[in-house]
Amino acid sequence: MSDPRSAAAPALVESPCIGACWIDEEFGWCRGCGRTRAEIAAWPEASASVRRAILAPLAERRAAMRAARKIGNERPG
Repeated sequence: MSDPRSAAAPALVESPCIGACWIDEEFGWCRGCGRTRAEIAAWPEASASVRRAILAPLAERRAAMRAARKIGNERPG
């Protein structure tokens, strides 16, 4: 008999969303979590392995956006 909890397995990979959704026009990534729109849309139905693949480049993406803002590309305000 299958375990009914197995259907919820993707939930074990926590979402990187921090509730600060704003797609950076230059990079095409959310400034809060670093995901693309397609990755954000795919997340709810994604398997745990797909979620881990989505998570893998996020720290590097956020660092790239931070570096770009440090050289004067950030909007004032």
